[in-house]
Amino acid sequence: MRNSRRAVSLALAFASWSLVLPAADGGASVRLHARDASVRFVTLTPGPPPEQTSAPKDKKKKTGKKAPQPAPAEEAAETRGQPASRETTGEKGGEGVTGEKASEAAAQTEDLLREYEEKEAAPEHKPISDPLRPWNTIWFHFNDKMFFWFLKPVAKGYGFLLPRPTRVGIWNFTNNLGVLVRSLNCAFQGKCAASGKEFGRFLVDSTMGVLGFWNPSVSVFHWKEHREDFDQTLAVWHVGTGCYLTWPFLGPSSVRGTFGVILDIALDPLMYLPGVSLFEQINDESLGLNPYESVRSMAVKPYVAVRDAYVQNRQEEIAK
Repeated sequence: MRNSRRAVSLALAFASWSLVLPAADGGASVRLHARDASVRFVTLTPGPPPEQTSAPKDKKKKTGKKAPQPAPAEEAAETRGQPASRETTGEKGGEGVTGEKASEAAAQTEDLLREYEEKEAAPEHKPISDPLRPWNTIWFHFNDKMFFWFLKPVAKGYGFLLPRPTRVGIWNFTNNLGVLVRSLNCAFQGKCAASGKEFGRFLVDSTMGVLGFWNPSVSVFHWKEHREDFDQTLAVWHVGTGCYLTWPFLGPSSVRGTFGVILDIALDPLMYLPGVSLFEQINDESLGLNPYESVRSMAVKPYVAVRDAYVQNRQEEIAK
């Protein structure tokens, strides 16, 4: 059985024993073992030749050389004629770059936290009912045509004729005369300090500001203006908003806002002069104070955008 790889079993009645016989050709060994009164001849799989297993050891002894190891990143880069990167060498410059990235990440995190806090602190915008939408849509399109066909062209010509400082002075003058509306509504809302400051602003702007054409109360004394109206006062008194309304020439409003405008007009001395309200709108448009065109241009549905912008603005003003 020199090169045979088959197992031959013979049944013999002997005690358990085991014996290993080397193969004649040196390629494989034969183990004979008996268990439970049986003898089995099993040929083992030949292993690797002795020359292959001992060759690497003999080669190492003859040559005595070690296997080449990979060079460090810095030496390899110098070999290629390129400077070593800061990330691989671990120089101080690399640490500086990492520090800059960390500071940028921290700044971005602070910005995100600040935006989140502002959103949390902002009042929740509640939708307004719009059961009279067909009526409101008619007057919305009417006001839209009046703006682009009349108000905007007239304001453009008006701004061309009068220099900007003159138009700013006119705005300051008309705004100064609205002190009675602002001061009384601050008092009605329980803001006594703001009410007194509004009256003080009127005195300073009317004297030092030459009848209000200049506002030193803001530019010199940095007194904040409190733009309160009767719509806000009624909201503080827990009067409901009511449904959404659109009026010709006046624009978006609500049931509560309509009553608030009526009371504001009654306390504004300029409203008793014919054409003053239209003149104020032309002057405001020439100064770019009317946000209607910007809101409309960015909206897919202009009617919905104007309505939502009005509601959000009113709710933010009331929450202050």
